[in-house]
Amino acid sequence: MKASIDISLYPLNQDYLPAIDAFIKALKQYPDIDVVENDLTTQIFGDFDVLMACLQTEIRGSFLEFGQGVFTLKVLKEDLRRTQHD
Repeated sequence: MKASIDISLYPLNQDYLPAIDAFIKALKQYPDIDVVENDLTTQIFGDFDVLMACLQTEIRGSFLEFGQGVFTLKVLKEDLRRTQHD
């Protein structure tokens, strides 16, 4: 089953950009998912089970490396990325 996930990360420390940058960089290491960045969120697209496994690994890694943070996820069934015609 294909899925789309919209992710926001809110690190709970003043130096928040390194945690966000590291999380996005980690997601981009997975060849089986597509990562789209925009100004407010990061979106990932691909197989549901693959996406969830990636998130489990990388959210855990973010907590271990950077400490507390809040992740918000919007999970939608299907690949709903915008096409160039939108």
